[in-house]
Amino acid sequence: MLPKDFKLPKRYLKLNENDLFILLKNLIPDLTKSSNYYSTTDCTSTKKKMVVEMKCRTDEKWDSVLFEEKKYNEILNHSMKNKRFIVSTPYNVWSWNIGDIQPPVFFDKWVPLDSSGQEWGWKKVTYLKYSLAENITKKLGL
Repeated sequence: MLPKDFKLPKRYLKLNENDLFILLKNLIPDLTKSSNYYSTTDCTSTKKKMVVEMKCRTDEKWDSVLFEEKKYNEILNHSMKNKRFIVSTPYNVWSWNIGDIQPPVFFDKWVPLDSSGQEWGWKKVTYLKYSLAENITKKLGL
């Protein structure tokens, strides 16, 4: 059940990670946020044996989304069987089962290290194609 004060966004989605978590929790009632701010993943579900890393992106201009090697390895090495990377964009919400896709090729890229874009540095990243993900927008009631 959604909280009374929660408002679904219009078709142009502008979700933050808390909004996304609330929507996912309607699908997965035992979904629990990681208790530590510095946790390597965002949430887990014991019943679904699922670990989730969430990201909210401000565009969907390309055929893929940037994904850090560090996050990939953290999800892949987690003890939960169902390993999910879930991304909201202005138009859709996408879910990759990281354990089921071909291991991606990572490369060094100069990227922002904080949300303000003031700090930059090199990270190992890859691009995950949307075509490898499940579009869960309708399942979330959007």
